[in-house]
Amino acid sequence: MAERLLIIDDEIGITQVVGAIASELGVEFRALNASLTAAEVFMDYQPDVVILDIIMPDKDGIDVLNDIMNTGIPTQIVLTTGVSEGYLRLGQAIARFHGVEPLRVLRKPFRHIELVELLTNVGDARLPTGIGTVSS
Repeated sequence: MAERLLIIDDEIGITQVVGAIASELGVEFRALNASLTAAEVFMDYQPDVVILDIIMPDKDGIDVLNDIMNTGIPTQIVLTTGVSEGYLRLGQAIARFHGVEPLRVLRKPFRHIELVELLTNVGDARLPTGIGTVSS
């Protein structure tokens, strides 16, 4: 199970919902709605799981993903998006470049049970039902 979770999404409603579900499960979390400080918060907090939105203003999730990977701090990344597979494939390519794959994906809109399964099985090699990897 996830122990420390960092949620990075420009939509306040998403960070509130994910945070509430994490709290229900006893997972410690921090939420960010501004992507410009994401790498600094990540390095300070050092979560074992990051839920990262791909499309954000100011600094998109692809840039944040690259910044996080460049720290060398081990973490599991879960990409979230409600848009095309192209962004997810780009995220997968960045992870592959850094020697980390596969990335997990939580497609928006997601269901409560999908997030619960993800947070409880994040360290498991099996991917929970409804949670996928990015297809190459």
